[in-house]
Amino acid sequence: EELIRAARELGYYTNLITSGIGLTEARIAAFKDAGLDHIQVSFQAADEAVNNLLAGSRKAFAQKLAMARAVKAQGYPMVLNFVI
Repeated sequence: EELIRAARELGYYTNLITSGIGLTEARIAAFKDAGLDHIQVSFQAADEAVNNLLAGSRKAFAQKLAMARAVKAQGYPMVLNFVI
């Protein structure tokens, strides 16, 4: 949040590109309060099984999807990125 606030004070447009892993709804809200403008959530693949295989986690796709929904719930403009 500190970096976001500093960038906003300097007049920068701020964008977070994230895998969504380790992200929480509370953190998304804190980023919004700090002035973050945009969030991109990246998936390894649109298929859950392929995504999880490539991510090396059985829970990766569900976490990413939950965070994408949380990003939209906070009213952010959002891009979804699918690598494969």
